[in-house]
Amino acid sequence: MHKFLPGIPVILFLLPSLLFSQTAAGSEDFFESYAADGVPAVVSVAGELLTRRTYDDSYRLKAVETWQLSGTAETAVLLRTLRYEYEGNAQLAAASVAVDHRTGREISKKFDKYGSVIEQKDSLVETLQGELKKIPERIQRTDYDSENRVTTMTIIRFRYDDAAVLKGQETTCRKFTYDGKGKLPDTDEYKDGILEKRIVYTDESTYVQSLFFDDGYEVRTTFNNGSKIMDRFLKNGEEIRRKTYE
Repeated sequence: MHKFLPGIPVILFLLPSLLFSQTAAGSEDFFESYAADGVPAVVSVAGELLTRRTYDDSYRLKAVETWQLSGTAETAVLLRTLRYEYEGNAQLAAASVAVDHRTGREISKKFDKYGSVIEQKDSLVETLQGELKKIPERIQRTDYDSENRVTTMTIIRFRYDDAAVLKGQETTCRKFTYDGKGKLPDTDEYKDGILEKRIVYTDESTYVQSLFFDDGYEVRTTFNNGSKIMDRFLKNGEEIRRKTYE
């Protein structure tokens, strides 16, 4: 048995066949941790926070738990968990799930083979009518090119009533093009499939932002070094007036 002094960081590596129990200062046994097949588990304590990391038999991180310690083990509270999933012998995770147990928020992610996030789902886990339900709030999907640059980012937001019944959703999609003249990519932004905004670079410091409205109206604004220099007002592609800024 190991006693931890409050406020002193401690890191323990479990060796084969080694069993240890760790306790909050002055409390009963809190955890029992085993090192199966020689795979280390790591526990660290700093102040009143305890973090435990566990690994699989390929030494890949499988889970991270964060606990709030207080006077006794019975009053310890699990704050957060983070779990990873792997495919085959890959060293990078294919998916993860993070849960904040204080707020009921859950964030799940899927990764490509390079470790980039290709999908993230934000959800609220709560009890409704005596049943535990996961309520998706936001989904973000991301595509990349061969240079690992974002080409498309799609965000779906969900709306619910007070009974957590789905009332609607909104989809925003941004498409990025990297063959323009600026350091940043040219961008088209769609809302529910309708083009609403476009940014096109004419050089590294100048870009044109277009806002699209119903009935063929468009406001095309030119920026230079972050300052607005001109507005053009168009209908069906034809300029109807303009305004310049000094």
